[in-house]
Amino acid sequence: MSTEHASPQVTDEFQRLDEHEWHLLQPLDRVHLRRPDKTSDSGTVDQIMAEAALFWVWLDHGKGRILVHSDSRTSVWRVTVG
Repeated sequence: MSTEHASPQVTDEFQRLDEHEWHLLQPLDRVHLRRPDKTSDSGTVDQIMAEAALFWVWLDHGKGRILVHSDSRTSVWRVTVG
């Protein structure tokens, strides 16, 4: 189930990635996602499409696999530790 917690702050543990930086993501990167409706989830990057405007994430807790795309207005933070 998605939560309605505040998005992480940019710290040593999280790096906010704008859409033009999604090409920096790699499979197995841990990410935190925040959607426009204020729901958030965390998961593991599965696959990045060649144009890097789309990527797949396996959500934690068995919530399935989702496609994140630039039109979705989803905020993305890469987890940099842990």
